[in-house]
Amino acid sequence: MWMLNILKLIVTGTLGAAGFAVLFGIKLKHVPVAAVGGLIATAVYVFMDLWGANLFLSNFLATIVCVIYANIFARVLKTPSIVFITASIIPLVPGGSLFYTMSNIILGDGLAAKTYGLNTLQVALGIAGGIVIESLVVSVMLRISQAKLTKKRLDADK
Repeated sequence: MWMLNILKLIVTGTLGAAGFAVLFGIKLKHVPVAAVGGLIATAVYVFMDLWGANLFLSNFLATIVCVIYANIFARVLKTPSIVFITASIIPLVPGGSLFYTMSNIILGDGLAAKTYGLNTLQVALGIAGGIVIESLVVSVMLRISQAKLTKKRLDADK
């Protein structure tokens, strides 16, 4: 039974990413790539959760894997990586948790609002941290490779 639930989560994450890709106006030829990004993000999140990782770590690692995937396909398809990142991380966005946080604030249930609010914060920080860390790594790698290329050119000119 739990395998069926995992499959449902992965399928709905994939469909959600595809739906938001269309909603964001991504070219139709890029929608499947964004959908697979959503599949990857959801699958990594689910398996990290099964492994026992907390909300922050599950979302952090799922986002890193998702952003790596988006950067690879951005280079292959000559498209900005944000096109794929935005749609692919949609399954990770804590919409339900944010809704329950606001709902409990309005209802005056401070304890439930605090619990949901901390969950929302962990997920949001995991997503943001994953994007920032992976983007920094890519930036540093590109600078190093450009510096090596420049050095080779200068050495060849001598």
